[in-house]
Amino acid sequence: YICALGHGKNFIRFVTAHSIFEFFGIMLAGAAGLFMGYIVIHATKFFRKDNFMLKRRELFTLSFASAIFLFVAAIIEGFISPSPISYTIKLIIAIISLSFILYYFWIYPKMKIKKRNIKIV
Repeated sequence: YICALGHGKNFIRFVTAHSIFEFFGIMLAGAAGLFMGYIVIHATKFFRKDNFMLKRRELFTLSFASAIFLFVAAIIEGFISPSPISYTIKLIIAIISLSFILYYFWIYPKMKIKKRNIKIV
């Protein structure tokens, strides 16, 4: 709709810097919601409340990580996205954001596993 009105270029320039963190934060929030539903539905030898209490640390970690990513996205959206800095700098910020996420969630765990000599099946 925005592109049809002729504002697509401005929209892309606005969302480029903060979209990576925002999308990832939304995905983590969705994962936390699905995990919470799984905890409630999944049958174990424990009562649902006890199972929820056992899994609360993992659930809190997902929820807190989501909140952190959304908070960083909000800071970028509030201060960098509407600023008159060049699109190149906003694109560099997006690339750095994506690099951080890929490193922290994909490369770093593999390095940690390799350091411990754990074999992945």
